[in-house]
Amino acid sequence: MIKELRNVEILDLSSIETMKIFYKFRQAIPMFENLSRLSIATKSGLCWKLLTLLLEKSPNLETLVIKGPLHYHEHGQGICECLSEYHFLLSCLVKVVEITEFRGTKRELAHMKHILVKLPCLELVKVHAWETDENAKLKITMNLLKLLRPCKIQLKFVSC
Repeated sequence: MIKELRNVEILDLSSIETMKIFYKFRQAIPMFENLSRLSIATKSGLCWKLLTLLLEKSPNLETLVIKGPLHYHEHGQGICECLSEYHFLLSCLVKVVEITEFRGTKRELAHMKHILVKLPCLELVKVHAWETDENAKLKITMNLLKLLRPCKIQLKFVSC
């Protein structure tokens, strides 16, 4: 069944259980030559090994939507070894990244910096922040703007 998905243009993996099945049968994942938009659900503690694999198998991907928080290692500080400093992003043609649950923590900002530095074609970052306090929104905005490459990325900050 997974092999039959090879011609999809939009893939939305909203279920954590579906992602676990994809990862279990990762050898069967085909090249997604036509995939232009990938939406993937995340949650705290869930490893991003599937995301790295899907990005490697999607040479024409233009939009990546991360439905949930940015990844971190559940047992301690820092970046999970599955991300390997995000080197897998260097060959991605992704132009748009959307993150639906951004809180602006130091850890999230560190991950965002890796994403911004490693994606060579990135043009637009959409951040949905979970903050209602105006001072907190301003702080998140200022911290994100410090990370942006000049004239290469537009930031859309949406408060939820």
